Amino acid sequence: MRFAAIPLAILFAIPALTAVAMDYVNARYGATASIPSGFTATGPEAQNSDGLTFWNKRGSMIIVYGADVPGGNFEAYAEGRFVHARDYDHFSNVEKTITPDWAEISGSSGQQQLRERIMSTCNGRQIIAVQYTAPTMDSGLWSRLKSSLKAGPARSC
Repeated sequence: MRFAAIPLAILFAIPALTAVAMDYVNARYGATASIPSGFTATGPEAQNSDGLTFWNKRGSMIIVYGADVPGGNFEAYAEGRFVHARDYDHFSNVEKTITPDWAEISGSSGQQQLRERIMSTCNGRQIIAVQYTAPTMDSGLWSRLKSSLKAGPARSC
């Protein structure tokens, strides 16, 4: 009977490991994302209220942010994020998918893996985004994180 209890304990522990610690909402840009348990905010939201960074003890980082899109050209903005990841942050093997409404960027840099999801909001004048970097990519966490990114009411729209 004791052996049957072990698989049941494991089964019930798995959802706790992937539980959401908090839903972060950025009032200025309306970016909303579910931050997994184990991640802690690095401090208060920036004074310009453009986003917040979260870290965990394994060296993974989540950034949820919003930004204005110069000229309302989302695709050019997303291309600029791709170039920034490749040339400034020095991620190699950088790949991108850019559409008129959303973009995804991925890459690697030494011991860090990068994933970023960017969404056009406010009729193309703004974006919301979630970026995840980690020593080892947790595909399940990334899938849940990018799926949780939503555009809520934005103070600056």
